[in-house]
Order: sequence, then C-alpha cells, then structure tokens
Amino acid sequence: ASPIGSGGGGGGGGRGGGGGGDGVDTSSGVVVQLITMQAQCRHLIDHELYDSGEKLGALLLSATKSAPYDQLPVTGKGSHAESLLIYSDALYGKGEYKRALAHYKQAMQRRKVGPHMANRNSPP
Repeated sequence: ASPIGSGGGGGGGGRGGGGGGDGVDTSSGVVVQLITMQAQCRHLIDHELYDSGEKLGALLLSATKSAPYDQLPVTGKGSHAESLLIYSDALYGKGEYKRALAHYKQAMQRRKVGPHMANRNSPP
C-alpha cells in the first residue's frame, strides 16, 4: 500500500474503477497498452519489486508523456497523472522519499488542473 499515492492496493492493482464508468476511452489501442503497463507496474510494486517497478515506471512515464495528448484520459487509468503516482509509489518503496514526493506533487498538480483542461487542445 502506498503512503500518499494511488490508494487501493491489495490484489489486482490499485485504483478500482475501470470499464466505462471512469471516462476512459479504451477503444484507443494506446490507452489499452498504457493501462496494461500501469497494471504490470502496480503488480511489481504490490509484490515489493521496487527496483523493477521503478524501471517499468520510468518507461511508463516516457510512454504517457509522448503519447498523443488527445488520445489519453486527463486523469485515471491510462493518464500521465496515474503513471506519475505509480512511479512515485515505486520510488517510495525503494526509500527514495524526496524523489517520490516530487513526483507525487506533479501527479497531484496534474489532477488539479486535469478535468477543466480536458477540452483544451494544447498539452499541459
């Protein structure tokens, strides 16, 4: 379980929600791949494989940052904010508290500005 992060925990990876109720358009292959990577990274963290979680998390951050902005959800599964939270959890598990906190703050900032920025065309 994370101290600040994405909540959830337990078995299958975290956040709950899923399906159509959380506003994620899973018809995009990019989003489906990102959600799968997030679940795999969460699985590593849940099993205390923090080094591996950090490595996959770094790749995940790169993938969500470079994905087409209009194809990603602003928050929730598949979003860059979610990837930041997952990566932060891996850093926290490794004991890298300052780096984890910096990424938690970025994730929270993305969540704060996320929903009302959803209709804008320019990336954050």
